[in-house]
Amino acid sequence: MEYNSNENKSTTGKDNPETESVQRQETDRPADEPSNEKGFEAEAEPVETPDEPAHYTARQVYNIQRPTLLSVLCILTFIGSGFSAFSNLVLWLSQSTLKELVLTTDLYDNFFELFPEMEIQMMTMLEIPSYFYFMSALFYIGSILGAAWMWRMQRKGFHVYTISQCLLILVSMLMMPNQGIQWGSILWTGLFIALYATNMKYMNPQNK
Repeated sequence: MEYNSNENKSTTGKDNPETESVQRQETDRPADEPSNEKGFEAEAEPVETPDEPAHYTARQVYNIQRPTLLSVLCILTFIGSGFSAFSNLVLWLSQSTLKELVLTTDLYDNFFELFPEMEIQMMTMLEIPSYFYFMSALFYIGSILGAAWMWRMQRKGFHVYTISQCLLILVSMLMMPNQGIQWGSILWTGLFIALYATNMKYMNPQNK
């Protein structure tokens, strides 16, 4: 009986080497060492220097918060570019049919009598080559894709969006030279690009 008591004491008491090792590790832990609720060490924030960009782990990338302004800009892009892409696709597919209805029938005569300026705009629109609408639809889809990447906090979306919008303005000026420089579109596009650029610092730098 005495032997068993001593053995039990050496196994569960302070003389146990495993217990002493655990206690020593807990004692040696610095008081200011960060740790989370589950007992794991907290993940340190990445440090970015001019020579070496910060490296984000998957957990840190997931926890990046999207600014409210960026969310609003992306939603506006989804709505505006989505509607424009759909409209240009419809015009590309139905331009020949619409031209036939306008030129060979009197279906729109009453409408043009009420709104003469609409007849001029309609004829101008029908004179534009159909592939212009197809190209415009592709560029609007590119803008949507760029906004979707920025919604996911990826920097490459900003570059895709900017290139798509610039190509839209360039193609419009080349295909419709009679309208001159479209200052309204340039200013509106520049405003969106500038606002998107202010949110670049919040996006994940690893997805350039």
